[in-house]
Amino acid sequence: MQTHDELLKFYKELEENDVDQRSIMEWLLTPFFFVTSRIVPFALGLPLQNNLQHLDRSRHDFILRRMLVSATYPKYSHKTGVMSKDIEIPSCTPGIENSSRFFLPRKIIMEQKSNKQNVNVKKKVPLMIFIHGGGWSTLDCKTIIYTNLCERFCNDLQIPVLSLNYRLAPEHPYPIPLDDCYAALKWLGTKDSIVEIPEYINREKLIVCGDSAGGNLTAAISLKHVDNKIPGINIILQIPIYPCFFKRPLTNSRTNKYLRYVTIVSQQMMNQYENLYKPVDIDEVVFSKMKYVNCESASNLDDPNLPATIGIVAGGDVLRDEGISYFEKLKSVGQQVKYKIYPNAPHAFLAIPDVGSTDSKNAKKYIIQSILQFLYGDKHVNGSSSSSSSSSDDGALEDIQSKL
Repeated sequence: MQTHDELLKFYKELEENDVDQRSIMEWLLTPFFFVTSRIVPFALGLPLQNNLQHLDRSRHDFILRRMLVSATYPKYSHKTGVMSKDIEIPSCTPGIENSSRFFLPRKIIMEQKSNKQNVNVKKKVPLMIFIHGGGWSTLDCKTIIYTNLCERFCNDLQIPVLSLNYRLAPEHPYPIPLDDCYAALKWLGTKDSIVEIPEYINREKLIVCGDSAGGNLTAAISLKHVDNKIPGINIILQIPIYPCFFKRPLTNSRTNKYLRYVTIVSQQMMNQYENLYKPVDIDEVVFSKMKYVNCESASNLDDPNLPATIGIVAGGDVLRDEGISYFEKLKSVGQQVKYKIYPNAPHAFLAIPDVGSTDSKNAKKYIIQSILQFLYGDKHVNGSSSSSSSSSDDGALEDIQSKL
């Protein structure tokens, strides 16, 4: 772990060698960066040594308990008019369940009450499934950051959101987090799910969304569903947000000196997360070629049943190039893809409140407007996204490439 003086020296050398790049990364020397670069790994229970396959779960859980917020059921959130309820969903292991959170907008609840009085009305609504990040090994869908984000999606899209929990590595390494999320899909296809997820929710119009490791799991279960179709279930759209894919050899952003100490998730932290997720008996090169780990390696990415894709990339993120590579690969094989790059944004920037980050505000707006456009067409979108007509943020991509 670097001292503040060492970091100042490091970036002074960058300034001497590349003034333009140094000015772009100015935020790396702010107090926010200095504090978070030390507090975040410690709070999450990560080891100080880079090569240890260990996480201090007691320290993680101690901090996590202070980040959790309660569901509102049977009331509505006074800010958004969204009701949230905690539900139990079967995992991939018989007899074990994961506690997840279900969000419903007030308008839909009122409409369905009205529909019950009119037997001729049989309106069904899409469902968003959200998968939280945290390096496959930390965090929870009930934290305030994910509760706020899912409430925002639920309210602005006016569709229900099911935010999933899954068992965490290293106690439960690959493929358990993936299989737990896929088990939730299977459960949605059964009659048992109707008790918690009403029948008026259309299981054949699922939107799967996730950030960071959740972005990886989003892409993986979308691909797995193509390989193993679940009756009554259909994923129409996937939204990986700054996803990670265990690419080997490491991408430029995983090794580039300008991104060595970026805030929230540094290059060292990402190495640790990957070590926690990977089973100890699998070589990392072999692991990086598994289609549900590095989805870009799948031979059937051109399958017409793969859902359309909306993506987000953070320019100041060690995962930047993994996201770009995946989205560009989908484009190259003819898939329907659009994504936007926020050149100066750090990892996990969607968790930052809108008042604290223009990028966070704009990215949420971009996702929401893109989903509405996908579901209902242009006439249902208020305003227009700056990139709604293009498949990628080409200007930002060219700018990033020119700096490396």
